[in-house]
Amino acid sequence: MHRGRGGFLAHAYTGAAARNQQRCAGKAAGLDPLAFRRDTARVARYADSLTLREARRQYFDANGFGEGGYDAKWVSVKLGPVPFAFPNTPQRVRSVRLHDLHHVVTDYDTDMTGEAEIGAWEIASNCRDHWAAWILNLFALGMGLFISPARMWRAFVRGRRSGNLYEREFDEAMLGGTVRDLRSQLRLDSDSESFAGSDALAFVLWSAAALLTLALGAALVVMPIVLVVGWMVRLAD
Repeated sequence: MHRGRGGFLAHAYTGAAARNQQRCAGKAAGLDPLAFRRDTARVARYADSLTLREARRQYFDANGFGEGGYDAKWVSVKLGPVPFAFPNTPQRVRSVRLHDLHHVVTDYDTDMTGEAEIGAWEIASNCRDHWAAWILNLFALGMGLFISPARMWRAFVRGRRSGNLYEREFDEAMLGGTVRDLRSQLRLDSDSESFAGSDALAFVLWSAAALLTLALGAALVVMPIVLVVGWMVRLAD
């Protein structure tokens, strides 16, 4: 089984693992581990002058994502001590190529909180016909609401005022553009501090959808276990 790389929930495992290796290396070299943690607590803001190709390369290297893993057959995720895997479908690959560029220009981290933040941002800015993005982002937002509701709210409001890349298909030619140009195109520097009542209502509704998605997902995981245990108990009687 090939382990997929970042993008959506998988970032939370592979990105954290890469950063942990970096912290261990820094500690072995006599560096202050707390200072190192401050430096790597969030994805560094990629320089506006970089091309998207250069910035994406830095993003892959910083998080241990190799060449992106778009050809992997499976995506492995580890939530706490529990590992699981899901197929790296063409729909997910279609979305994650754009999702990776979103990470570059939004500066959201690839740990669990960062993935939840970018999930909230993508939902608010509209995933359009990227169905894999909708589903995975709802799972991420649902978990993020338990981690930091305030950060989910801020990311959601920011998304309501910006665009994203899901209105187009990935094209290698877009990597020739600069980080500055894409940030400008997506209106990422617009004011995201102020909000309207419609933003609050939308956040409540999408949060409810996210929590429902998370509950249904948990039920799908737990139900087979319950059925197997019940079957074994009946056999033992």
